[in-house]
Amino acid sequence: MLATMSKSTRAYHMLTLMGALPFIVGSLCLATGIDKSPIIGSIHSVLIIYGCAVGSFIAGTHWGLSLGSPHQNLLTPLTSVILTLSLVAAALLAHFATAMLWYSLIIACLVVMDQVFFIRQQISLDYLKIRLYTTAVVMASLCIAGFTYG
Repeated sequence: MLATMSKSTRAYHMLTLMGALPFIVGSLCLATGIDKSPIIGSIHSVLIIYGCAVGSFIAGTHWGLSLGSPHQNLLTPLTSVILTLSLVAAALLAHFATAMLWYSLIIACLVVMDQVFFIRQQISLDYLKIRLYTTAVVMASLCIAGFTYG
């Protein structure tokens, strides 16, 4: 599959997948009992901050897609704002395990929004597939992190 893609598409796919690496590594660290790194500090803090940043970024791209859409309505930007505020609230207020599970739910909501954008022909099937795959990996990593928190 990668051999038939253009260089820019391959690079985009690789960057998207590499964005999941901190989630994978963080959850593996926590699953093996490593909760601190001498370089980055608390694995919990890294997952909380990175999860909030990634979720906010994705919600922001949805906002941008909705503003340039012939299907403009208030629901998409409003949903993006609510999901972003939910990420921030989970980061600030929730117990780590609860925050990880909440992040999983929010990221699932964001990929459902991607499916709406696909139906509206605002994103490609190629983009949707890479988002679905990456979301599944990130959700699994967040759940592992949340369930192995001790």
